[in-house]
Amino acid sequence: MSPLERINLIRNIVEEIAKLQDEEEKFYFIRQYKISPIFYDNYRDPILDTKSSLFQESVTIEILKKIADELGISKNLSILNKKYPMNWENSKDLKLFISHPHEKKESAIKLKNALVNKKINAFVAHEDIKTTKKWREEIRFALNTMDFFVSINCKEFDASQFCQQELGFAISRNVDIVKLVFEKGYPPKAFGEEFQHKKPKNLDDAVDEIIDVAKNSNKIGELYNQINPDSTEDEIPF
Repeated sequence: MSPLERINLIRNIVEEIAKLQDEEEKFYFIRQYKISPIFYDNYRDPILDTKSSLFQESVTIEILKKIADELGISKNLSILNKKYPMNWENSKDLKLFISHPHEKKESAIKLKNALVNKKINAFVAHEDIKTTKKWREEIRFALNTMDFFVSINCKEFDASQFCQQELGFAISRNVDIVKLVFEKGYPPKAFGEEFQHKKPKNLDDAVDEIIDVAKNSNKIGELYNQINPDSTEDEIPF
């Protein structure tokens, strides 16, 4: 089994274990396969703890395959089961993750709404996660399946651990990153410095910047232009 197949198999197993009702059930399940759970001292997340537990060297391929058999996971181990957040489940539009601190929630929602007619379905955590959904899980689903990423850079963005982790996730996935800077003195930092940042004058300008990246990207440009083709002279413009 290749490293990628092992990674994808573990991801699929974790997605199935996540369906169990509570933390004790998740760890009871893996203990039956003689797997010792790994816990973090300062940050408890049953899903992350389960994934870390399965990545231990002592967890052999044979054990993983037994778990996969019990959970009914596909034998095609190179396939990653995609899990979308609720608002992307049936969407055919380009999927954009908008990373923002909670202080800029209203700005993020306005940007999301302005992109609807451009065939871009934006995920805004404070807007799109329903009270019945596990919010960390929904954010992870969105980060795993986004087509590209926008950050609203400001003082609060720099101070937010979630925003910084979301940016790191986007960098590791090698998706297109659009960094919008609205406040002077808060350009991208650390690994984010290598990405060109935009300074839109207003909402329309921000939308234009995002559309420009989507249209001209060598990663998603072809897909976006298929979803949202330019008008031609033969079309009636009303």
